[in-house]
Amino acid sequence: MLVAPPVERYSYDLGGVFPCPVAVIIGDQDELVDVPGVVAWVDTLRVEKRLLRYPEATHFFHGSLGLVKQDLAELLLQEFE
Repeated sequence: MLVAPPVERYSYDLGGVFPCPVAVIIGDQDELVDVPGVVAWVDTLRVEKRLLRYPEATHFFHGSLGLVKQDLAELLLQEFE
């Protein structure tokens, strides 16, 4: 799980490969992270990946935390079935 990763500042992968599936969570109104850059970066990953986007959410997901929690619970339960 990567939550609002500042991929424009740090390298999170080695050639787009992680040793496990990756879920990236981002708010479309994030004021601290380059959202289009994160979306483009996720597209380059060569592993199983999920991108969870929240149109109204900012960097700290105020007002969206309940939905994020619900989505993460569903995602984790799917992975372990």
